[in-house]
Amino acid sequence: MAIRNDGEIFISVVDSQFVYPPTIYLYSGGDTVEEIYNGIIGESFVKNFLTDNNDSVFALSGGGIIQYDILYKWEDMNHQWIQVSQFSSALEIGGLAKNRKDYFFAPNNNGLIKSTDKGLSWLPADLYPNQVLSVIAESETSLFAGTYYFGQSGLYYSPDNGETWDSKNEGIENIPVLSFAFDEEGYLFAGTYLQGVYKSRDILTGITDKNDIGEMSFYLNQNYPNPFNPSTKISWQLPVGSWQTLKIYDMLGNEVATLVDEYRPAGAYEVEFSSHSNEGRSAAGELPSGIYFYSLTTESYSATKKMILLR
Repeated sequence: MAIRNDGEIFISVVDSQFVYPPTIYLYSGGDTVEEIYNGIIGESFVKNFLTDNNDSVFALSGGGIIQYDILYKWEDMNHQWIQVSQFSSALEIGGLAKNRKDYFFAPNNNGLIKSTDKGLSWLPADLYPNQVLSVIAESETSLFAGTYYFGQSGLYYSPDNGETWDSKNEGIENIPVLSFAFDEEGYLFAGTYLQGVYKSRDILTGITDKNDIGEMSFYLNQNYPNPFNPSTKISWQLPVGSWQTLKIYDMLGNEVATLVDEYRPAGAYEVEFSSHSNEGRSAAGELPSGIYFYSLTTESYSATKKMILLR
């Protein structure tokens, strides 16, 4: 489905046994539902919609008697679909995504392709020879992609719309990622093949757009891994320089460790906490299993989060 800002809903349907031809419905409110398949060729079915910044609706079709995927655009004036581009029959397009600049991205069996002119022309966005299963465009420049390649599946990040890529596989090694979603705090969730849902350890929105450290906000991230044994990492960010303390407490509020107690300039930081180490430990000895709290305090900000030591 696709929902425009005016409330119109585009719905693609196909019979599970392909007994009936596929079609598209447009719901405009009230009791108004109409079939709008005009312009789609070869009885192919629409497997993905995309809505651009101007509220224009695009449809990716495939299947039927047509052996290649086609991108269409809906014309309100003529009330029909017009063909924008035809993909090579060697490419199995898995879906569509866009960024804030209306660059289009299409994951496929030979990597990722992108369009800077709303589908009229397409260029490689690399990751070949990986099969790209999913992609999400977080900002004007940053992308996350889930791949599969002969048992070397993974998650990749690009800060420049696919010009370069870095592996982001810590904690999700060799697991095919089929879907992505960001929550309101900026954490990335990855839906995987047969392995459940994973959540990023850090906030990932805005990581390439905030060139000025002053645009950062105060934030204390959830420790990773959690539960942990014997060690875990704690990260945070500060938009201004400040004296800061990072302390560990047990369930009774007793301080068991001081990890940071010093002035630090604005920036992002990370420390490792080990249940075996006595460094910074108020109470010597190895910590028992249980619930602990870590608290970050600065001159103008404080936050506390829970973590679990599980032996």
